Amino acid sequence: MPTKHYTRTWCNSCKDFTLHHTPFGLEFQCKECGDTSKTFLISDIPKEKYVEQIQRWKKSKSDRIGAIYGSFLNPRTSFWDEKSEIIITEDDLGYEKIRYENRAKEKAERQLKIEERDNLKAKYSGLTRNDKCGCGSGLKFKNCCLPKINEIIK
Repeated sequence: MPTKHYTRTWCNSCKDFTLHHTPFGLEFQCKECGDTSKTFLISDIPKEKYVEQIQRWKKSKSDRIGAIYGSFLNPRTSFWDEKSEIIITEDDLGYEKIRYENRAKEKAERQLKIEERDNLKAKYSGLTRNDKCGCGSGLKFKNCCLPKINEIIK
């Protein structure tokens, strides 16, 4: 019997995450109601259903990694020799893309803070903690600008 591939994703008609497949010669189609609509907005999905699907997706991702790792530990069983008649792929609902964008944004912000800290260190280079601050406040450097420099990035 040939292997059937399904994707669990949001169905606009069922208002739930259902299995979708692409039968031979047909469009992406809900297994429950037959709806062929692929487009949906994340805002249309109730938060608890969204969270539930992301958890299913994370679990399926870790299960795949575990299966691949297990096939290296026990070479007699191969991950690639899938015996299942049904393979379900979980939809990440754009979670990976959002996570990647957030990481890139955090990295850029951190780099800006590092550059700002390095510029301030260069500006105040040569000052010791007990010297008068270079900003002209009349306070000791350790009580004026040094804490600000150290607070920029830890």
